[in-house]
Amino acid sequence: ISDSDSEETPIVLPIYQLVKTRSTPSNPPVDANDTIVYVIYITNTGSVTGTNLVVTDVWDLNTTSQLAGGTWALQGTYGVYTTIASLPPGAGVQLDPLTMNVTPTLPANAQLIRNVAQLTSRETTQQQTIFDTPVVGLYMQKSHTPDPVYPGETLTYTIDYVAYSPAIVAPILTDTL
Repeated sequence: ISDSDSEETPIVLPIYQLVKTRSTPSNPPVDANDTIVYVIYITNTGSVTGTNLVVTDVWDLNTTSQLAGGTWALQGTYGVYTTIASLPPGAGVQLDPLTMNVTPTLPANAQLIRNVAQLTSRETTQQQTIFDTPVVGLYMQKSHTPDPVYPGETLTYTIDYVAYSPAIVAPILTDTL
């Protein structure tokens, strides 16, 4: 005697929308001593309740946090986390704002302030959103085509730049080959 009945049971998971906004005095770029405020919104767009959500925010080495309590707890030197016990379908939550200060002395080669928010839960894998905020100055990037290049081919270099300051009007760029 054998029994070969089988049944498929679909697994329904919560679906999260992780949105992060940023405000700066010059929207962007930022300069030394400026303040950046990040606000994180989480919405459960799925059809089941999400549980044990953990939101982590990691900030750039060139910033310091103005933590004033709230729902955030320190995690290491450059991060905070908070937990949400449950989030029903269709519900959303705005977390306490994170206020970051850009350090008084930025390294000469600093081009971006990076901030990363991550969300995990019991039912889902990690999601993340990254904010790169330009620093006042000149941002340059050099590229070449073709890639890869083979012997006998013409190699073309391109230098792109963005001036994040009204004082930078006509930069002089040099490239030594």
